[in-house]
Parts: sequence; structure tokens; C-alpha cells
Amino acid sequence: MSSNSSTPPPALLGEESLVAPPADSANLPTIPNVATSDAYFQELFNPNASIIVRKNVQSCLALLASRTGSEVSELLEPLYQPLLQPLITRPLRSKTVEQQVGIVTALNFCLALRPPLLKLTQELVNFLQEALQIAEADENVWVVKFVNPKYTLSLNKLRTSCIELLCTAMAWADFKSQNHSELRAKIISMFFKSLTCRTPEIVAVAKEGLRQVINQQRMPKELLQSSLRPILVNLAHTKNLSMPLLQGLARLLELLSSWFNVTLGGKLLEHLKKWMEPDKLSQSIKSWKAGEEPKIAAGALPSGQVYSELNSPYRLPLTKFLNRYATLAVDYFLARLNDPKYFRRFMYILRSDAGQPLRDELAKSPQKILASAFPEFLPKSDVEMSSNSSTPPPALLGEESLVAPPADSANLPTIPNVATSDAYFQGLALIKMLVKLIPSWLHSNQPVFDTLVLVWKSPARVSRLYNEQELNLVQVKESKWLVKCFLNYLRPDKTEVAEGYPPNMKRALLLYFLNLFQSKQLGHDHLVVVMQMLILPMLAHAFQNGQSWEVVDPGIIKTIVDKLLDPPEEVSAEYDEPLRIELLQLATLLLKYLQNDLVQHRKELIKFGWNHLKREDSASKQWAFVNVCHFLEAYQAPEKIILQVALVIEAKDKEATTMYTQALELLSQALEVWPNANVKFNYLEKLLNNMQPSQSKDPSTALAQGLDVMNKVLEKQPHLFIRNNINQISQILEPCFKQKMLDAGK
Repeated sequence: MSSNSSTPPPALLGEESLVAPPADSANLPTIPNVATSDAYFQELFNPNASIIVRKNVQSCLALLASRTGSEVSELLEPLYQPLLQPLITRPLRSKTVEQQVGIVTALNFCLALRPPLLKLTQELVNFLQEALQIAEADENVWVVKFVNPKYTLSLNKLRTSCIELLCTAMAWADFKSQNHSELRAKIISMFFKSLTCRTPEIVAVAKEGLRQVINQQRMPKELLQSSLRPILVNLAHTKNLSMPLLQGLARLLELLSSWFNVTLGGKLLEHLKKWMEPDKLSQSIKSWKAGEEPKIAAGALPSGQVYSELNSPYRLPLTKFLNRYATLAVDYFLARLNDPKYFRRFMYILRSDAGQPLRDELAKSPQKILASAFPEFLPKSDVEMSSNSSTPPPALLGEESLVAPPADSANLPTIPNVATSDAYFQGLALIKMLVKLIPSWLHSNQPVFDTLVLVWKSPARVSRLYNEQELNLVQVKESKWLVKCFLNYLRPDKTEVAEGYPPNMKRALLLYFLNLFQSKQLGHDHLVVVMQMLILPMLAHAFQNGQSWEVVDPGIIKTIVDKLLDPPEEVSAEYDEPLRIELLQLATLLLKYLQNDLVQHRKELIKFGWNHLKREDSASKQWAFVNVCHFLEAYQAPEKIILQVALVIEAKDKEATTMYTQALELLSQALEVWPNANVKFNYLEKLLNNMQPSQSKDPSTALAQGLDVMNKVLEKQPHLFIRNNINQISQILEPCFKQKMLDAGK
């Protein structure tokens, strides 16, 4: 025993100790491997393990297999069955989204092993069918139902994982038998459908899966026609064209070019002729948003690479030469920033992969860019200093210069007004290019940002906005480029407004937002983003740090209640679901921190929350639970209202559990002020009755919610509930237990 206890643990013996047994343990070569594999496999099939942990486990298993001279599937053969079986026999949708992703990813890893680790059982086929249902889900329905961006992102990860699993299954020899031909056909149809998805990750996986199928077999004509029909039907009418549809068609042409004839090209040209009559096109019914007409037309055309190779054979050697003399080359081109032909050549080289040394040199010269493009926004001394440093170098101006300089090149610093205008726009394009290719550049060059702010505020730019019809394409993009630069600068400082702005600036920002909201200058989607990213974090930080009345006052609160939360019915009827959710969060924030100052607005606040609580099948309903329960916690409400809330509160989806639990805790706290035990038990009885199994909830969910109620409510004041009513409570929960036991027996 002492000998064993003195042996250093394997984790301290270095890399070799994981696999190489001591010289005197030749008779026990597999024990360390089995123990290590068991630990790895526990994590591999842990639904709650993170992606990083799971990837590291897979790498460790591969290393362990290589050191022992065996395959990963051989290491896991004696261990996987008791861990895998419970995961594939239970419904996948009974788990949370993150757990579903973990299970699907782990199963995909096992399917991809060679030799195969798994056997094709009926349980596994059922699991693949469930994964197919998730992969086929309509993303538009998800976007409407789950408007939380983080949750939508999780759902997209789940769809991607399911499609990856199905791709792996399609390459499995056992799955190619005639018995599973119908399921394989459905998976292939799903690949086709996913090509028109808006999520790039899903598109990439589906495209690879379809490419794999095409390389492995020749698809039956009937299957191909049925899979292509949804896409080709939408191509029949111009009004059905959209970017996802055209991008999906382009991917199909890349994979199945031999299956299409010239009729398709003729149909696309027929659609494009509609763009020759813009007045009729603007008045017709269409599926794209206003302003997307150029994108739709461009999407119907092949990419420019199809027509010809645009690169000159001399461009790469020229780039290498300029890289060698990067400082001189930057000065040379900046001195000619007003000349379009020099500028185009310079921009192409800077954007190319081979031009990185020249791009890095330009990035180190922000003052040169500002002096060449925006001299009117800089102090005179800075302009003169930069002008001297950017004099065209003799080495590039001799007889062998790249482009013959103009005859008056000696007077280059004196530029006429029109040329200065060209240098201004082309300098702005240079900065925008650097911001895109080097995201941290603008944030580390404050003088450049300050100059761009002056440019944005300049009367000249504002006047150009009123005369856009007289500007060329480059000049029209001026404001767009500036906004992109500002967004790049602000992106790293996500907490600057909430934590860094003084209270008076927060107040001014809030007032400006309220004016925008009432004037309807912004669409609902813009208002949602502003509230998510700016207003709600700013108010939460102010309330938590004692700045409440420096940021808001009774007048602002009245405006929020009267104009945003309780406007006339014809105004509130126009609110979409994402905006309703943000307004509910705003109202909840006020109730949480300013409850004593909202007494006179109680009627409007409960009306606002209650109306959303009664909405059927809406995403805002779960947020309304939390809002109303905050109200009940803040203000003592009649027993009737509390019981009504208990009657309607429920979480139909696993994903709503967090908000449901939060609302339940708040409602329980609101009941603590009631001395009458009968009131509390009435509440408990109605709440538990509402948790019974139904068409909208499986028994396991109902049981979990029922136990959650017992835990949250009874722990507060158990003597008031349990003394005389334990039999009634057991009767309430009994149907949940019975149904759960029946399911377990099945």
C-alpha cells in the first residue's frame, strides 16, 4: 500500500507516462490506457462540456492511440456503450440547445472514426432522423420566434452540428444499404435546401455534404429534380428573387454545372431586362428590401473572375520592387494622390497579399496620409513638415520611373482645387482600406480619428449630401466610409458609454433617443439595436452606481411611460416582437431600481405587462412574466391578480426556463407579505395545476417545473404550506410522476 501511495500520479510523470508502462509492468499494458480512455470518454460524452474541452479530449485520444499503436475506436470499444446508449435513446429535444450541440458533436466524432466504433441500430437511425428534423428547421420561423441574437446563434450552431453529423453518416458504409435509401434521399434534399440559408456556416457544411454525395454516387434523376424544384420554382418570377436564392443557385451551378442547360441563363437574362425599366420595377411587388435592386441584379450575373484574368503579369514584380523601397514608394504615391491612375495602381498593390510590406509602411505613416488628403483640417506646421517628407524621391523620378511624371512635377505641392478634392476622396479611401485590413490601426492612431470627426462635421460634407445626384460613385460613398471607420474605432470600447460617460451626457443621450423614438425617424430594427447596445446598458449602469436622478427625472419617466409603454393603441399596434421585448426590459429596469418613484404610474405599468402576458405564442410573453412579477414584488397587489398570474405563467420551452425561474422567484417573494396561508396555498395549487403534462409540454418538463415550484416556494415558509396540506400537494404532483413512470417503462 505504501508503495502504491508513493507512486507519482500519471499527470506528473510527463507525456510518456500516459501511454508507456514501466518496464516491470509488461503484464498490465492496458490498465493505464483503459483508465485514461475512460476519463477522456467521460468528458467526450459529457453534454455540458465546452467545445474547447471536447476538442482537447479528441486530440488526447488521437495522441494516446498513436503512442499505443492502436486506433481510437479500439481504445473506446469497451467503454462507449454505457455512456452512449442513454444519450441516443432519449429525445434530443428534451435537452437544452447547448447540451444538444454537445451530444451531436460527440456522436459525430464516434461516427467518423475508422474503423467505425458504432453499429447501425434502430436507436441510432431514430437519432439521425431527429437530427434531420433540426437541420431542416425553417430559419425564418426561428428568427421570428427567438429574437434574442445569442439564442439564435446557439440554434445555428445546433443546425450546423446536425448537418455535420448527417454528412458523416452519408459516408458510412453501413448507412448506404437499400433499407435506408429513403432517409438518405431526405438528407440529400436537406443539403439542397440549406444552400439558400442565410448562415454562412450552415451553407459551407451543406455544400461540402452535397459535394461528398456527388463524388460518391450518381444521384437519381427524380431525386435531383425534386430537390431542385423549390429553387427553380422561385426563379420563375422576378418578385421571388432574393440574395440567398441567387447565392444558393450559384453554389448549385458550381457543384452541378453539367445538369443545367442554357434555358436557365435565358431566364436570368429575362429577369435582368426588368432593370431597364426602373420605374416599373420600383412599383412592382418584390421580396427584397428597397435599395437592394443593384445587389439582386449583380447576384444574377456571374462573378467578374468568370470573364477574364484582370491581373497584369508585371504587377507582382512591381509589387516586390515597391516593397523593397517601401518608404520611398509611399512618399511617391502620396505625392500623386490627386491622380486617379496612380491611386488605382497604389490601391490594388496595397490590397494584395503580396503588398503587405508596403501596406505596413503606409500604416506607420498616418501624418503623411493626413497631410496629403486633408491639409485643410491640420495645423499649417504639420502640413509643411509632411509635405517636405513626401517630396517625390529622385530614385523613382528618373528616366526609368514607373510612370512618367508630368512636366510641372516640380510644382506638385501647389494643387488646384479640383485636384485637392480628388486627393480628399482618395485619401479617405486609403484610410478605409487600412481600417478594413488592419482593424486595430485606427484605434491606435487617435489623430486620424480626430481628423475624421472634423471631416464628418465639415459644412462641405453636409452640403454634398444635398447634391448627391451631381457626385460620382466614389464621392457618394464618402459618408458610408466615414461611418465604417467610426464603427471600427468604437468596436473595442463596448463599455465606454455605459461606464465612461458622465451623467449629464447620459441624460442628453437618453433625451435624444426619446425624441427619435417619438418622431419615428428610425425603423423598429434600428430602435431595437440602439436599446440593446446603448440605452439599456447605460441606464443599468447609472441605476447601479447612484446616478439615477442625474440621468432621469420625473419628466423623463413620464415620457417613457406615456409615449413608449402606454401610447395610443394605434401606435402600440405597430410594435414588432423584438421592440416589445426591449420595451419590456426597459419597464422591468425601471421597476427594479425606481419602484418608489413609479407609484403614480402603477396603472399604466401593470397594463403594459399584463397585455403582453396575455399574448399567445409570442416571444415577448416570457419577458412579460418577469416584468409582471417585478411589479408584484414592488407593489402589493390584490390576491386576484397574483392568482391570475399564477394561472398563466408557464414555460413551454426548455429554453424559457431561465426567465421562468426568475419570474417564479419574484412571484414567491411577492407572496411573502401575505399573512394568510390559504392565499399562498391557492397560489401554489393553481401554479402546480398549470404545470401538468399537456400537448405543449412533455412529462419530464412538467415534473421538473413542478419540483422547481416546490423548491422555490416551499423553502420560504414551509410551515404555512405543509402542516395541513401535504396530501393535497402530493395529489397535485401525482399526474406528473405517473406519466414520467409510464415513459420510463416504455
